[in-house]
Amino acid sequence: MILDNAFRDKYRSIPLWAETYVFDFINNTYPGFMRPDIPVIKQKPAHDHSHEEPEIIHINKGEMDFYVNYNLFRLKPGDTLLISPYMNHSASFVPGTDLLEYSCLVFNFDIFSVCKKHIAEDLTALKKGEKRFPTLLPDNVSDIIGKKMKDIESALMSTENQDAGDIAAGAGVWSIMSDILSVGLEKTSAPERRIERVGHYIESHYHMDITSESVSDAIGYNRNYFCTLFKKNFGTSFSCYLCEYRLERAANNYHGSSIPLKDIMGAVGFTNYSYFSRAFKNRFGVSPSCFFKR
Repeated sequence: MILDNAFRDKYRSIPLWAETYVFDFINNTYPGFMRPDIPVIKQKPAHDHSHEEPEIIHINKGEMDFYVNYNLFRLKPGDTLLISPYMNHSASFVPGTDLLEYSCLVFNFDIFSVCKKHIAEDLTALKKGEKRFPTLLPDNVSDIIGKKMKDIESALMSTENQDAGDIAAGAGVWSIMSDILSVGLEKTSAPERRIERVGHYIESHYHMDITSESVSDAIGYNRNYFCTLFKKNFGTSFSCYLCEYRLERAANNYHGSSIPLKDIMGAVGFTNYSYFSRAFKNRFGVSPSCFFKR
C-alpha cells in the first residue's frame, strides 16, 4: 500500500479537508485527478494507499466498490464508510453506473488534542490499530453524517471569512466524532493486525524478488495457510495482487518521467519486458510506450 499524505497540502488553519467528487460517465466529465491518457473505465477513483488520518466516505449518488483492509464493500446512496488510521483502502467503479457522486472527509486527530483521558485513550488505541471504527454506519447515523460532511465542505470553501469557516468545519468534525462514538468502536484481533502486515511487507519489498513463500516466512505463517488467508482477505491470489500492485506503482511513480521503460520495469520488480508490457496494456488499456510517451 502507498502511504498517502498528498491531501495535507489542502489543509488551511486546521488539519481537516472535505471535498465532493462527481463522475458523469454519460457526459464524460470527471474530477481533475483522473488521467486523460487512460480510459476512465481502466482507472480507479482511489488506488491502494493508507494514511494516519481517518477518512469518511459518503455516497450521494450512484454506486462504488470500496476495499478496506482487502474486504469489499459495495456502497450505495446514503452509505457512509469509515476508514480507520493506517487501514489499506482503495476503490473501483461499478460497471453500469452512469453517475457517481461521493463526499470525502479527512482529518487529523490533533483536532481533538484537548480531549481528556478517556477519549484520548480511545484515540491512541485507534492510532495503534488496537481499536477501529465500525466500517459501515447504521442508516439513521449515516444520513446525519452525510449532511454534516456537506456543511463542513461548505464551511471550508468560505472565502468571506476563512477563520470562521475553519472553526465551523472543526466543530462539524467534533460533532461527527460524537456520532461515531455513540455507535461505538470495535476491538481488533491479533490475526487481523497480522494480515495488515502483509500489505506493509509488499509496500516495502515489491521492487524485490518476493514470493508467497518469502512473505509467509516474514509474517510467521505456513505457506499454504498464508495463500488461503491471502485469497480470503485480498480477493485474489498473491501473484495476481503483486502484479497489479507493481503496475500501479509504475503508473503512479513514473508517469511523466524520462527513465527508460526497462528501468521503470525493473524499479517495480518486473524482470521480463514482454510480460510487463502485456500486463500493463491489459490493466490500463494502453501500452507502456504510449502511456509513458516513448
